Amino acid sequence: MRSTSRAFKDNAHRALDNPVLQQALGIMKTGFLDKRLQAIEGLPEFDALRDAAREIKNHTLANLDWYLERYETKVKE
Repeated sequence: MRSTSRAFKDNAHRALDNPVLQQALGIMKTGFLDKRLQAIEGLPEFDALRDAAREIKNHTLANLDWYLERYETKVKE
């Protein structure tokens, strides 16, 4: 894999000037939000699932040392 960080500015300018990419980003901008809302509306338990996921994430981060030690143990087994 080759790093492109040195050419970042040039790559960014090319991307900004690319009409196909700009059109795709424009479609994605509105399409993504519309599709996300449709998905949420089709999932009545969305808020509960989002809250549960947040609790799992926060618990995991608060206990990351324990989880990493368990992972290390399992990898060594």
